[in-house]
Amino acid sequence: ILNLLLSPFQMWDFAWGAQTMFVVIFLAATGAFLLLAAAEGKYAALCFTLAVFLAMLACATMPNGLLIWPVLVLQSLYLERNWRATAALGVVGSFVTGFYLWHYVRPDMGMGVAGMLRHPVEAVLLLGVVVGGPIGFVSNTAAAGTGVLVLAVSGYLVFRALRAGLRSTWLSALVANIVFLVLSAVSVVAGRLDSRFLGSDPLYTVPVRYPSMVSVLWACLALLALYTCCRPRTRYALLAFYAVPLFYLLFGTMQRQRNMAEDWADFFRGTDALGAAILWNVPDEDLLSRLWPVRGEREERIDYLRRRGLAIFHEPRAKWLGRSLAELFPIAGPRSCIGAIEKTTPLGGFARVEGWAWDPASGASPDSILLTDGANRVIGQARGGLRHGYIPGLLMEPGQVPASHAAFRHSEWLGYVQQSGVSTEPIGLFGVFAKPAAVCAISSVK
Repeated sequence: ILNLLLSPFQMWDFAWGAQTMFVVIFLAATGAFLLLAAAEGKYAALCFTLAVFLAMLACATMPNGLLIWPVLVLQSLYLERNWRATAALGVVGSFVTGFYLWHYVRPDMGMGVAGMLRHPVEAVLLLGVVVGGPIGFVSNTAAAGTGVLVLAVSGYLVFRALRAGLRSTWLSALVANIVFLVLSAVSVVAGRLDSRFLGSDPLYTVPVRYPSMVSVLWACLALLALYTCCRPRTRYALLAFYAVPLFYLLFGTMQRQRNMAEDWADFFRGTDALGAAILWNVPDEDLLSRLWPVRGEREERIDYLRRRGLAIFHEPRAKWLGRSLAELFPIAGPRSCIGAIEKTTPLGGFARVEGWAWDPASGASPDSILLTDGANRVIGQARGGLRHGYIPGLLMEPGQVPASHAAFRHSEWLGYVQQSGVSTEPIGLFGVFAKPAAVCAISSVK
């Protein structure tokens, strides 16, 4: 359950600001269902009010937040709450839904509700693909079959649990969350997918924006399976059934999850490396366009930050260019690193430089690399700690890693240097470690 909720499959939603809504909506929905379940006794009014607030927050976050209202009404009916409270949920939900749908124009994407009704088999299989989530990395057929089967078995377990006759408040919140998540998956099919996503080849897996929904759903299904384990006359075959896909999601995808986390770490290191290009107005459109594709808009934002001394322009490295190494850091002393420049790409007065660096003593790559001229003045800087030949989203240069540093997986660096420094005397290389603050001279290794 912890792996599902914090899975690196969700890195896009965790790390990218615009995707925060894919976390907020399911957090708000879960909170709304839990608060409605707790809305009894002395704090009933407060819990009910907070539940309505979180439902409104979910609606303001993403369109599938509208699906919370009918689920809240059903949960309230199941819990036999005050009829006024149930009616209030229905009225508020109807108003919010009507307000959203007023002048709504459906995008020309996905099957749509009408398409799902016309092609129910395809719609169900696509729903299975979404619910199957990472199983789609194996094949869409496996994901569709697993997803549909899990939904069918889960529906049976929910029916058995609710038919037990006990008005379990927390069970109601769990079931409500599962229903909401399944309806959200249905909305993905209606709004985003069509028949071309079906097939044996892994043409489609859960897009980078949807794993939060899938992860929370599987976490809830795991809780449902554990709940049934605590009930009398448990059918352990059902628990064994859930164990198979859950063990795959955890252990069968560990390497892929590790790679995704590593990809994002490298992506941010790579974007940090482009900071030097932004600071010095290096015309590296090839890489800068990966950060923001519209050049005019990107330059407008950079100019805003520059004039106000914000973001990278507020960092100490914004003033490193042209200064003596001795002014910036203590003399390197006996500590030394190994490394070299591997590639230089001229860029009109500057050059993009790539290379590698490693500190044998600490077994790590320097955080930053400073390139100096004969007088030890800084003429360039780079970001270290990148993987061999691969900076996700920025560069893709697979190939044979030189034997000199093949064993040092995160030893690559990327940065920029003044072109005059490349064409005259040899360049000095120095590695900078942020914690603890230290500098090492990099001796070339061929």
